[in-house]
Amino acid sequence: MTPTTLRWVLAATISCVLISGCAANSTETTVSSASTTSEAVSYTTSQVASLAGAIDLAERDTRDGFFYVAQREGVITRHQYDSSASNTVLDIQSLTTTENERGLLGIAFRQNKQNQWHLYINYTNIEGNTQIVEYLSRADGSIDASTRRLLLSIEQPYANHNGGGLAVGPDNMLYISMGDGGSANDPERRAQDLTSLLGKLLRINPEPSQESTYSIPADNPFTQSSTARPEIWSVGLRNPWRFTFASNGDLWIADVGQNTWEEINHVRFSGVTPAGQGSNFGWSGFEGIHQFNADQQVQNHVPPVYEYKHDNGACSISGAAVSTASNMPLRPDRFFFADFCTGTVSAVVHDVQGRTSVETVATEMGNVTAVRSTSRGIFVLTLNGPISEIRARKA
Repeated sequence: MTPTTLRWVLAATISCVLISGCAANSTETTVSSASTTSEAVSYTTSQVASLAGAIDLAERDTRDGFFYVAQREGVITRHQYDSSASNTVLDIQSLTTTENERGLLGIAFRQNKQNQWHLYINYTNIEGNTQIVEYLSRADGSIDASTRRLLLSIEQPYANHNGGGLAVGPDNMLYISMGDGGSANDPERRAQDLTSLLGKLLRINPEPSQESTYSIPADNPFTQSSTARPEIWSVGLRNPWRFTFASNGDLWIADVGQNTWEEINHVRFSGVTPAGQGSNFGWSGFEGIHQFNADQQVQNHVPPVYEYKHDNGACSISGAAVSTASNMPLRPDRFFFADFCTGTVSAVVHDVQGRTSVETVATEMGNVTAVRSTSRGIFVLTLNGPISEIRARKA
C-alpha cells in the first residue's frame, strides 16, 4: 500500500461515521491572493451541501437548474442550484465496494444526435474491475436505471490507481482516464505498454457498432496498429485523478505522483484534432520532470506544465476544473486543483509563451477529492462531506 493510499483509506474510515446527504448552512472564508498575471482578488468559499464520500460533480445541460454529485459508495444525487433540495437519481451500492481506492469514481453526461441525454459512470465492480456504463437521462433530469448498458469492462490487477475520470470532449466523444493498474512504481510497466488500456487516456464513441457496444473513432492514433489497443488516445499516466477539457478545447490532467512529485499536464487544442492525440505524458520513465524508472526510455514525451513536491504535508493532487468567463469572471482560464492531504486549493495559469504562474485559492478545505466546474460555478468536493463553491471578487 502506497503512502497516498494509506491516507485515503484512513480518511475514508473517518468519513464512514458521517451521515450523507445532510443539508449544510453556508459559511464563508476569504483568502486574498495576488496573481502574477492580473490584479489581486479575494477568493470566497461557501458551503452548499454535505455528502460523505463526494467524489465527482457534473452538470448535464447549461439550461438545467441543477447539478449532480457522485458519492464513492455508489449513489448519485441531483441538486437544485437555487436551494438545498436534492434527490437520489441512481443507486449502485450493491454493484461496488469502497475498499482501498475502489468505488463509484466518475460521471459525465452526453447528448446524442437524437437529442437524448445519457449518463456515463465509471466505477469498480465487486471484483475490482473498471466498468463504464451508460444510462438514459430523462428530460426532467432523472435517470432510467432500467436502460443500463455496459460499454467497457477493464480488468484491474490491484485495488488502487483506477483513474476513474470521464469527460465528453468538444468532439462529443467519451474520454476515460485509466490509472496504471496500481501497486507502486508501475511494476508491470503498463503505462507505456500499448497493448494495455491501463495508464492511458481512452477515447471512444459510445454509440454501438455492429461488432461492439461502442465504436472506435477513425482518428484515434493507434487504429492502424496491429499491436496497440485502438481505444488509446494518450499514454504515460500514473493515476490521472480528474481531467477536463477547457472551453477552448485544451486538455488538462491532474496526475497523481509516486513518492515525491505531483503534476499537471496541459495540451493545447490545435484547432483541428482534439487535444492529446497520441501524447505521451512520461510515466513511468518520469515522475513529473524527474527520471523515475530507468528502463522506461520515453521519447518526446509531454512534460508537465506544473509540479509540486511532497513538502509540508502535501501528498496527492486532486483536479480538475478550468474557469470560464461565466463561472469565474475575474479569473477565467485558470486550472483549479487541490492537494488531498493539505486541503489547499490552487489555480494555475499557463500562457501561450509557456510561462506558468500559480496562486493560492483556499486553505484547510479538508481531504479534497475533486475540484469540478459547471457553467455556474467551481466546486470543491471533500471525502468527509462538505461541498463548497469558490467565487472571486476584487480584493
